[in-house]
Amino acid sequence: MVNKNISMPHPVMGISGDIEGKFEIRFKFSVNRENRNYELSDIVPVITNPYIYSLLSDGYISLIIKIVCVPTYKSWTFTNPTLISLSEDEIDIVIEVESFLTVNKPIYNYSDSTFDSIFSDTVIRLTDGDIVGLTGSKRIPISKENEKVSLGSIFKFSRIKAHEKLQQLNFFYDDDQITINYPGIEGQLDPVHIMFEPTLGVPYTALNIYLMPALTEAFRIIMGQTNDSEMYLTKRWAMVLDALLPEGKRTNDPFINAQRLIPNELPTNLAFKEFLRLKN
Repeated sequence: MVNKNISMPHPVMGISGDIEGKFEIRFKFSVNRENRNYELSDIVPVITNPYIYSLLSDGYISLIIKIVCVPTYKSWTFTNPTLISLSEDEIDIVIEVESFLTVNKPIYNYSDSTFDSIFSDTVIRLTDGDIVGLTGSKRIPISKENEKVSLGSIFKFSRIKAHEKLQQLNFFYDDDQITINYPGIEGQLDPVHIMFEPTLGVPYTALNIYLMPALTEAFRIIMGQTNDSEMYLTKRWAMVLDALLPEGKRTNDPFINAQRLIPNELPTNLAFKEFLRLKN
């Protein structure tokens, strides 16, 4: 059942109370490694209302499936599909699948006893494109083993100019990547480049200084602990974090969640080992 506030001038299956029964789509989601595609197979519409089902069987309405991948800005629409194949190059992090039943030839008397009584005295005529069923959007995260992204892909660094008054480390979340604005002295060596240098640098110390605070605040946002959390949920960085650490695997503490994304060991322990290495 669709939870959004939607109303139409005629009864629509999936809008609460309009039509008795349910409408949903069942399918299998898999990865075809040979062809490097993501596939939705064995697609079957489940319609428990006999009247709506007969409209589909008799060819008056069609099943339309819309797939959207927000991180790649791609979308696709399919009519009466049984198999959908999408290239992995066009899929990233998560896809959203939404299904509709739409009219493809005129229905001159759209009525049935299973409709809400508010429509009982109304003569309804439907034309091509009218919607008579919808499922709402179903989100399918791409599993870790199939992801083409990593934690590092959600960050970008921006050095604060020496003449700017604000010389404090700060984070910007309004883009698809989290911007880490860090202070630096004009003409001096770049602290981020030096610290993250894999051989002579101290990357785990840098991780604790720059990334952990940014990640902690990012989790606060996607966990709804800020007033404006909803506006960020379609950002690419939010989808990456949601895929790497889904809601069911998180704690209520954003800082603990941020630490859990570091696969090897606690970030503070890794930084301490760096210190011991330098001391020796």
